[in-house]
Amino acid sequence: MWVPETTGGLGPEDALLSDEQVAAARDLAVTLESLLRSAKLVFELFLEHLDRVQRKPTFTDHIKTYLTNSVALVVDAVALRGRGEVRNLDVSEEPGDCVRLSGRCVVTGKPYYVVVPSSGAIEYFERGRNIAEAFPDLPKPEREFLISGTSPEGWSQLFGSATC
Repeated sequence: MWVPETTGGLGPEDALLSDEQVAAARDLAVTLESLLRSAKLVFELFLEHLDRVQRKPTFTDHIKTYLTNSVALVVDAVALRGRGEVRNLDVSEEPGDCVRLSGRCVVTGKPYYVVVPSSGAIEYFERGRNIAEAFPDLPKPEREFLISGTSPEGWSQLFGSATC
């Protein structure tokens, strides 16, 4: 377990801490609350995935889908590690191992979406790869939507006819 808000220099390399180290690093009540919130989020994501995928005959099949389905992986990456305004993107499956990332423009409030390769979405949202590297073929206005939540129409409203 990693306690991210701990003072004293703990970081990702300290991800596997003993119970004693966790207790010494942070107030136990705060740690327990963080664990419970984290567990709740994991179960909510799991239930969301079950709603998105075809029902499977066994629990084991559900877990396998949850851990290997590209849409499920992107949903996790966006929900847990989404950046700024794009935390509230909806993710749906598209043909060709792609996903549709849909949300409302933060300027216009209108729905907007982009379709991207699942692998690029995982690289960008989960692994923190530069957006131009994760989506080299995605036009700049669509990349801007993923960065800031601003659609091309919203960009025009803010900056006139200038493009991103």
